[in-house]
Amino acid sequence: MNSNVSEGFFSRKPKPKPIKAVYGGAEAAEKAKKLAAAKKGLIPGKGFQGRFDQYGREYDTKTGKLKEARLSYYGSKEQRKDEESKKLNKERDLRMKYGKNWKQFTRDVESAKKRLRPGEVRKYDKETGKWVSNKD
Repeated sequence: MNSNVSEGFFSRKPKPKPIKAVYGGAEAAEKAKKLAAAKKGLIPGKGFQGRFDQYGREYDTKTGKLKEARLSYYGSKEQRKDEESKKLNKERDLRMKYGKNWKQFTRDVESAKKRLRPGEVRKYDKETGKWVSNKD
């Protein structure tokens, strides 16, 4: 075998492609302009996270501080859920405190508020238009 053939066959290497490097120039200026446009309106130091944080609170893009709440809590789903959970917790607490007949206990308490105490007399006062107790 010829040494030329074997050398040429085994020593084939792909030719390196020329690398095009641009430092500055028009392309770099365009890239910087696009990046500045993308960063406009973002919070300083927050990167590309956006105007809202993970809890949905809005930041002021100029100062980087939180704005006032953007959604009102009153009349929202969260408020309704909180009220329902408070009501359920109250019922559970009463049942744990007074047992299974806690509803009857609460009815008795309500009716006891209307009753007269021992030695109490209520008289109607015409001037105020209300019942006045001798115990108060």
